[in-house]
Amino acid sequence: MFRLQGRIQHYAWGSHHALPDFVGLPADGLPWAEIWYGSHPSAPAVVTSTTPWFPVPSQAQNEVADPAASHTLNEIIAADPTAVLGPDAAPTSVLPYLVKLLAAGRPLSLQAHPDADQAAAGYAHERQVGTSPTECNYADGRHKPETLFALLPTRALAGFRTPAAILADLRRLDVVGLGKAIEAMAQSDNDEEALRSGFDTVLRLEQSAVDEALAAIAARMVQPAEEHLWGSDSLAVAAELLVHYPGDVGVLAAIFLNALELEPGEALSVGAGVVHCYVSGLGLEVMANSDNVLRAGLTKKRVDFDELVRILDFKPGGALVSGPERQRIPGTPSTVRNYKTPAAEYAVKIYEINGGTYPVEVTDTAGPRIVVGLDGATVVSSQQSRMALTAGDAVLGIDGEALRLTGQGSVAIVRVP
Repeated sequence: MFRLQGRIQHYAWGSHHALPDFVGLPADGLPWAEIWYGSHPSAPAVVTSTTPWFPVPSQAQNEVADPAASHTLNEIIAADPTAVLGPDAAPTSVLPYLVKLLAAGRPLSLQAHPDADQAAAGYAHERQVGTSPTECNYADGRHKPETLFALLPTRALAGFRTPAAILADLRRLDVVGLGKAIEAMAQSDNDEEALRSGFDTVLRLEQSAVDEALAAIAARMVQPAEEHLWGSDSLAVAAELLVHYPGDVGVLAAIFLNALELEPGEALSVGAGVVHCYVSGLGLEVMANSDNVLRAGLTKKRVDFDELVRILDFKPGGALVSGPERQRIPGTPSTVRNYKTPAAEYAVKIYEINGGTYPVEVTDTAGPRIVVGLDGATVVSSQQSRMALTAGDAVLGIDGEALRLTGQGSVAIVRVP
C-alpha cells in the first residue's frame, strides 16, 4: 500500500476556496481546480512518506515537498507492473483510470470525448501525418468515459435537449442572425439530424450573428428576475454563462444542452460524444486514463468544430444521473454506497465507517485500488502498513492486497471492475 500525494492543478476556472477548505489547507490566492491521483503523465501522483500530502502554499505549483525521497506513481508501476496492477493490466503498464477532486469556481469549457475507436484512429492519424502538437486533437489513443460524484451541490450541462425545446428558446430570442440555425433544425423530422444541423450551424455563425444573439440574452439579464429552479430556463442559464464568457459562441451552444443539478451523493456519468460542462460545485471525478478533449466553446483554448461534430452523439439525453445502492455492512454500523457506471475501466464504492471497534473488510482485492478520504478520519490497514486518511488524503492498494477500514469517516474506493 502506497501513500499518494495529489497533484494540484491551478486552472483559471477553479475555486479559490472549495478545495483548500475540503483538504484543510489555507487558501493561497490561486484557483484550485483539480487534485489528480493517478499515473497520467501530465501530472502523476507522487508516492511519498513525507507530510503534508500536498504542496504547501509557499511552494511552487505542483512542487513535491521532498523530491529526493519520492517517486511518481508511474515509476512505481514501471518497476513492477504485475505486482501493482495485476496480470490483466500489467501488459500496458498503465493504471486504467484517473481519479480527481474537482472544484468549479466558474463554468468549464463545453467539451466532449471520443470513443475508443475514434481516439485510436485520430491519435494514429495525427502522428502519421506529423500534426503539430499545438494543433493535435488527440493527446493519446484512449477513450475517456467519466463520472462525477457530487460532494457539494453541483450544477452541470450535459446531453442534448429535444429539438422542440431548443427551437422554442431560439425563437424566444427573436434574433435575425439565428434564422439559419432555426431553419436548419425545423427542416428535419429526425431528432438527431435536427440537432446535428442546428448545433453545427450555431457553432459556425459569423461573429456578428453571435454578438446579436448574445446581446438579446444580455438584455434579458436586466429585466426583472423571475423565480425559477436553476436549469428550468435555458436562456437564464445562458445569461449566467455570458457573465464569464462574453462574445463566446459556447453561450449559444449551451442552449442546446440539458441543465442538471446534482445533490451530494448523486453521480453524473458522461459517455463518448456527449457534450457537457461542469458549471459549479465540488466532486470526485473518475475517468478512464486519457486526456482527450474536443471543445465546443466557453474557452480560450483551441477548438476544431469539424472534428467535434464528427464525434458527437446527437441523440437527445445522453447523460446518466444516478444515485447509489446503499447497504448496511453486516456486523457493523457502517454502510457502503455502490455506484453503477457504464465504464469498463472503473467502479466506485463509498464507504461510511462508523466506529473503530467494528472493522470493515474490503472484499474487492483484485487489481489496483485508489482510496481517497472524503471526510472524518478513516484508517486504512493492510498486512504491511496502516495509514489514516482525512479529506483529500489518498493511498493505492496494489493487486491482491487485502484492505481493512476502521475509524470514523468516509472514503471512496476506485477499482477496476
